[in-house]
Amino acid sequence: MLPSFLRRGHTPARRPEHTAIHVLARGDDDQRRASRDEATIPLTSFDPDNQDDDDDDDDPSSSPATATRRSSASASKRSSSAAARLAHRFPTRRVLALLVVAVALYKLHRHLDYGQLHSHLNDYSARYNPWHPKPPPIAYVDVSPHVRIKGRRYRAHHEHADDRYWAWKAMPYAQPPTGQLRFRVSRPLEELNEADAPELTMDRWDPGCVRPRPRDDRKDGPHDDYDGHEDCLKINVFAPQQRPNNTLLPVMFWIHGGGFIGGTSAEDKYDPRDLMKRGIDLELPFVFVSINYRLGAFGFTASPPEPAAPPIAPHIPTRAPSELDLNVGLKDQLLALKWVQEHIEQFGGDKGKVTMVGHSAGAMSVGLHQLYSSGQGLFRAAFMLSGAPTSFPVPWPHDASARTLHPLPGPAQCPSPVQREHGPPRNDELVACLRELSTAEMYDAARVLTDDSPVNAWWPYYPVLEGEWGTGEGGGDGARGQGGWLNIRPSERILRGDFDKVPVIMGAVVDEGTRFIDEGIEDGEDEFLAVVRDIFSFTYGAIEDLLEPILAFYPPNPSLGSPFGTSSDTFGLAPGYKRLAAFVGDILFQAPRRHFLRETPKDFGEDSWNYVYREAREGAAPRLGVQHGADLTAWFGHPDAADDALVKLSWEMTGYLVNFVSRLNPNGPGLPYWPQYGMDRVTLQLARGNTTIVNDDDRLEEMRFLNINNPVFGR
Repeated sequence: MLPSFLRRGHTPARRPEHTAIHVLARGDDDQRRASRDEATIPLTSFDPDNQDDDDDDDDPSSSPATATRRSSASASKRSSSAAARLAHRFPTRRVLALLVVAVALYKLHRHLDYGQLHSHLNDYSARYNPWHPKPPPIAYVDVSPHVRIKGRRYRAHHEHADDRYWAWKAMPYAQPPTGQLRFRVSRPLEELNEADAPELTMDRWDPGCVRPRPRDDRKDGPHDDYDGHEDCLKINVFAPQQRPNNTLLPVMFWIHGGGFIGGTSAEDKYDPRDLMKRGIDLELPFVFVSINYRLGAFGFTASPPEPAAPPIAPHIPTRAPSELDLNVGLKDQLLALKWVQEHIEQFGGDKGKVTMVGHSAGAMSVGLHQLYSSGQGLFRAAFMLSGAPTSFPVPWPHDASARTLHPLPGPAQCPSPVQREHGPPRNDELVACLRELSTAEMYDAARVLTDDSPVNAWWPYYPVLEGEWGTGEGGGDGARGQGGWLNIRPSERILRGDFDKVPVIMGAVVDEGTRFIDEGIEDGEDEFLAVVRDIFSFTYGAIEDLLEPILAFYPPNPSLGSPFGTSSDTFGLAPGYKRLAAFVGDILFQAPRRHFLRETPKDFGEDSWNYVYREAREGAAPRLGVQHGADLTAWFGHPDAADDALVKLSWEMTGYLVNFVSRLNPNGPGLPYWPQYGMDRVTLQLARGNTTIVNDDDRLEEMRFLNINNPVFGR
């Protein structure tokens, strides 16, 4: 029954001009409660399904006809189906509103830097809140310039008077890989009697490992001379002179690039001085480590093992080759990572906070260690600049030996391979002969492979597929070190998810391929296909089925080629130059980067960030665009000092790198926010005066096609 003041015809009583104060007596409380209950409107009275409530039957103004109609309507409603009533009552609008809120919260979570927000709030509180807790004063602990490694005593030095860090250069991390250890897995240092070891001041860079000396014209072609030496397995450590709060510091482990043919840790562009200063200024000091590793014929010569008996295919390894070890250049890096675990605390570094960083072949190495050196606690993050684990194809040992070993008997005047009755030829006599050559003789013999590299965008030395086998714990060969290390192809390993899921930053410049295309290359499909054949010689038979779509995806239209964004300008070269540059940049750099970023966050949930660099190198030829390696000086903090905009960009980039090494997140105070890559392909564009967010959606179909066919490309 409705309260009286809601009934039809009810006229509210006039309120008296003066209201007397009523003092409750005993018994008045029950009367007041009854009055209150009468004036209370039940919630169901506002339910549209209860508009036909029988309480209205007591309304004296209701006629019998009205009551009949209401009764009829009520009966009609009760006869409706249960499904219709359920659909009518389903809170569709509420569910949609909740979905909208959920999507908005997800987007906010992806794009909001909680660490930066907390930092701003904390700074605000420290400035205006008188009760904000005062941080305790930072107590600094000196880092000693004296270290002892396996009985060897080393002393650091100051490179410059104003430096706030120590530098130890060219400390050995392995036994010299010379004589009978040529082509063998590097061995750890042996312990020496400390009393017999003088203290050495480590103030000189090592010349590096054997590699072709760059020509005066900086072009490809014959390289008569070489730089470096074989006793090159050296490590450099740069550490702040003090570390705060008696804590150990994060470690950046740098691996240089060079196509597994060239490069050294001592190159000026890798000088860590400005990067170290940036970290100290940010109050995020870290320890910088760089290494040399064997290159070319000394680090990547391959030979197949003795084949297994049928029905196992003769090219499938079931054991390690006896005459040499595979991938020794990559395993040099692995031994250096283990050296860091054993000794870095003496330099003030934390062995549990190692971030691998590399460029080009160094970035490929970082990616391969993330896949194949996982589960050992050697690193906690990875930063790959212009390279990815699937950048290079990974041939079987018999294909790699045909490419890198079998051309050497003539130039080296060594025995030729011996054909077996079953399987690939034996190379033991050839390898034994090569092991007896001097360094200069070995280099001259291998020039047949490197003099023309990388003309027409091919490289002779690739990582080699070792096969899924092992005679010892973990698939290793206890007699000679790690056995089947690179056991399956990288793309398959990624899809299996069998690797360390650590935070990752990847990125590239716009025109990765221009640097590797000969400016004198001629136009036409034959020239284009020759490059494809040179890069993928051991799997070209399978790739022939893909040539038609490859040619369609990369047409001979200069406006679609690289350098991108240059319209139909051919820079006085054949139109095929831009076509090839686009293909090589995508197949070796852009597509592998996107493959790793798209597979890992989607399936396994790692934190990942991506960047694209858009600033051409100072003084570079216009045909190169934003070429491979153009971003290195900015990442290391020493761009052209006369370019204020580029200096500011470098300041941002070094901030991102230092933050990632120290806190596993590139974002920090004063830096443009860098969101994670995620399913939206969110990318940070690095450009002077225009560091902003873009989408990684260039040539989507082309790169999807290349990545889908990774097994055909042998990677």
